[in-house]
Amino acid sequence: MGVYADRYKECDQRSVSYYLGPDDAPTAIAEFEFTRELHLDGPASFTEKLTIKGVRIPAEFGGGISLSAFNGHICQGSCKPIEPQGGDWTATPHWKPGETHSASLTTKYTWDNSVANQAYLYKPDVKIEGTVHSPGVGQKVDYRWSKGYRPEAVFLDQIRCDTNTAWGESGCVFLNAAPTYAFNAKKFPQAAAHAWLIQNVLPPKTGLYSANKPLYYMADKTQNETNRKRICPSGWAAANGDASALDSATDALNCDEFAFASSYNSGGMKKSEGGQNEAVPTGSTTGEPDGAACVQTFAKKEDGRVHLYNIDSPTVPVPTFQEVCGRSSISGIHNQETMGGNFTSFMKQMRRWTRTPTGSTPA
Repeated sequence: MGVYADRYKECDQRSVSYYLGPDDAPTAIAEFEFTRELHLDGPASFTEKLTIKGVRIPAEFGGGISLSAFNGHICQGSCKPIEPQGGDWTATPHWKPGETHSASLTTKYTWDNSVANQAYLYKPDVKIEGTVHSPGVGQKVDYRWSKGYRPEAVFLDQIRCDTNTAWGESGCVFLNAAPTYAFNAKKFPQAAAHAWLIQNVLPPKTGLYSANKPLYYMADKTQNETNRKRICPSGWAAANGDASALDSATDALNCDEFAFASSYNSGGMKKSEGGQNEAVPTGSTTGEPDGAACVQTFAKKEDGRVHLYNIDSPTVPVPTFQEVCGRSSISGIHNQETMGGNFTSFMKQMRRWTRTPTGSTPA
């Protein structure tokens, strides 16, 4: 039993018991396995698949148990369930003592996507109604999904649907399933190594999935440039790098910042601007964020392998690894191509909208 979600599908599996007689003193208990899958599979719709499997139906239930989910679906706002009909179950939703078959029911939900650049939050729900058919008993038993015992599912099945014209057609994602971007460490090892170092060694653990420390995307292009110039001023990479890191004659040294300038996690973003990891050098007279407060490294090829080294300079402090950010002089190809168009496509596929650390706008 468990719950799982990514950006486009959510699956929640539960053990559910039905009692014969009062809950506090039942004469028998029937056990089922309920599985609800939500698939965000359309520009203005999504689908629920409910599967019920009998696990143990004792003899005391006599005529068995009938379960139904008709007219039991709800949503919010313009989101509307298209209620299935009686013959839409894949097998009979009736279990006699000893039966363990499975029966599934598919329900489609639609929502209004007619207004551009809007976002809506939905939380679809379903009630499974049951009737016990024991001799002399017509006991009604209901199970409402949102009132089930699994609290984490309450958040993982929250759906954001949007009509963001920047992504082309409208669509939906699971709001609380964070998208995860994988660096291509084989193709661009310099950028991947730098991100790994900053993520895993520095206290903020920025963007590290295992530490539950997400990056918060910041879409303001002006702020993006401001962050980057503070951490990676013009000429810094050339003055502090090593040409052996370059991949070709047309390659050039770049300053690779982590966390990204396009995030609220950037060391170059002031707290007053919403930044989470403002990087101000010790003894600063300006109080401005500066890449001098980051872990500063450069890539160098040695013995056929590329390594990250601390910059050996009287003006560059040795890292304490208590810093909140990193900047590294690496191959421009590695720096630019590791994200580049791949990241733009990723953002589009994940339907990623701006989200501040306070969560005031949809993710």
